[in-house]
Amino acid sequence: MRSGESLNERRSSHPLRAAWPLLVAAALVGLAFVPSVAPLGIELTELPERPTDLLGWTLLVAQGALVALAGRWPSASLAAVASAFVAYQLRGYPTTFASLGLFVVAATVAYRGTRHPRPVVAAAVIAFTAFVIGARAIGSPSTVVDFVSFGVLTTALVVVAVWLRLQSAQRAMRVRDAEREAVDAERARIARELHDVVTHHVTAMVVQSDALQRVTADPGRLESGLKAIGETGRSALGDLRDLLQTLALQDAPEREPTILTVEQVVARSRAAGQRIELTETGPVRALSGASGLTVTRVLQESLTNALKHAPNSTVQVTVAHSDREVELIVSNRVTGDGRRLTGSRRGLTGLRERVELVSGTFHAAEEGDRFVVHARIPL
Repeated sequence: MRSGESLNERRSSHPLRAAWPLLVAAALVGLAFVPSVAPLGIELTELPERPTDLLGWTLLVAQGALVALAGRWPSASLAAVASAFVAYQLRGYPTTFASLGLFVVAATVAYRGTRHPRPVVAAAVIAFTAFVIGARAIGSPSTVVDFVSFGVLTTALVVVAVWLRLQSAQRAMRVRDAEREAVDAERARIARELHDVVTHHVTAMVVQSDALQRVTADPGRLESGLKAIGETGRSALGDLRDLLQTLALQDAPEREPTILTVEQVVARSRAAGQRIELTETGPVRALSGASGLTVTRVLQESLTNALKHAPNSTVQVTVAHSDREVELIVSNRVTGDGRRLTGSRRGLTGLRERVELVSGTFHAAEEGDRFVVHARIPL
């Protein structure tokens, strides 16, 4: 779907949706000249039948052809078709299939709605009452029950059309809500990626640069540190470029996020100068899909938090692999000199959402003198 294009907009742009009034009008007029179909219309006044003259043919065509206006001007079409219908009935011309155009435009007005429904209804009631009085005045044998039955039938048709309009509006609202939820979910996903990936890289670069200021006398360490900063920066730029492409090009094929192994994530953090003790148990399996990405992101964010808030603390990482899940525990000592968290805890909230999306469990809190992140991620 193109950006900003809704389901309703695609439906309304369908050629047949715009051309239906012309097709219906042509059918009403055309079938009115088919001998076997022409009498299947509305005969309300039951006046003595008179031959169809020029005025009769004009009114006959008008009852069907003016339905073509219903697409753009439904109220005007209703007024014109109703006027032709009344004149045709009061003149006593033969029953015509084109008279069904009155039902078509009445249903169209009810289905599409109007800005001023009450005046339209009032005008229709007044016009119908005047028509009944006029028909009775010129000797129509139709009874009041006949006219009332016609009014009830027309009202029932209008009620059904209004009900269909309300149902259509509800469906359109559900579609809009679904589209909005999809957009919000995608924005939340991108926000998590921005926080978990870019913040991880940038934090590592800041810590590395701070460390290099204290080792300028050691050319070897300086060179390796600068190389690590460059690699981290390139990784950050690549991830950021992919996220921006997702935002700018909705139709572009989406690049799958890179899923790193536990050893790779730990190695990158160690390159930033972080002290990490890693313990892995169980059969190590290749990580893939949403669960694999969740493991990568939880470990990255946990190490990033430890690097920011307890830079001088050794981080203990324990990973237990099994056939059904990966259990991840990351803990670090809470130090007094660590830079404390002053934000909105978006990182931890994002991690909890990630883990819950794959039906896992997540817990992060201080336990004694250590801050512990504990996640179970099903495979």
